[in-house]
Amino acid sequence: MFWSREFELRADDFLYGKPDYLFSYTLDPEEIRRDTPLVCVVEAKIDDFVYAWGQTLAEMLAIQKLGFDFPIYGWTTNGDIWQFGKLEKHIFVQHTESFSIATSPEKIAGILDWIFTEAVRHAEDFLARKA
Repeated sequence: MFWSREFELRADDFLYGKPDYLFSYTLDPEEIRRDTPLVCVVEAKIDDFVYAWGQTLAEMLAIQKLGFDFPIYGWTTNGDIWQFGKLEKHIFVQHTESFSIATSPEKIAGILDWIFTEAVRHAEDFLARKA
């Protein structure tokens, strides 16, 4: 896995952004693959989750518009509250529940584990089809 705070996503002149974190797939820690983004994360500044989800979704759409035909996962957090979502084939689904790290750390860890497991599986399938 690779993450970056300095990677700009640009699908066109109107759909672009810089996620707070972008995770990508790599088989070799020395090789950074920016061609298989997996997860986009945006912090909810001043607890504004509506704005954070707008930014996250725009960046997820930019990833998809760049030609990736696998689900893109994202989440927003203010450090305490965590919200999760997935974009697949232009359909965005946001989990209806928010989770607090103070009361549900095991639940958040389990969701993150599931997201990364699924994201890696989708990236491996995508790379196999490209080969």
